[in-house]
Amino acid sequence: MIDPDLNYVVNLKAYPIDRLDSEAGQELLTRAHRMMKEDTLVEFPHFLRSQAVVALEDELTALESNAHRIDYIGTPQY
Repeated sequence: MIDPDLNYVVNLKAYPIDRLDSEAGQELLTRAHRMMKEDTLVEFPHFLRSQAVVALEDELTALESNAHRIDYIGTPQY
């Protein structure tokens, strides 16, 4: 059964991240592993649903005035 809250954000029909033990979920994992091995990058076009992207943009715009800029070189891994 598809989680309606998660399905609002993620295209679960194309990317069944909520059912990784299913055949479709295993195929998704296999594709992701292959992409990582070949390109060190996993790209899932249209993973996020457009209405979720718009909602995120609206939330970020509302919070932008509270943001603090920090200038230093770093990576997501610290």
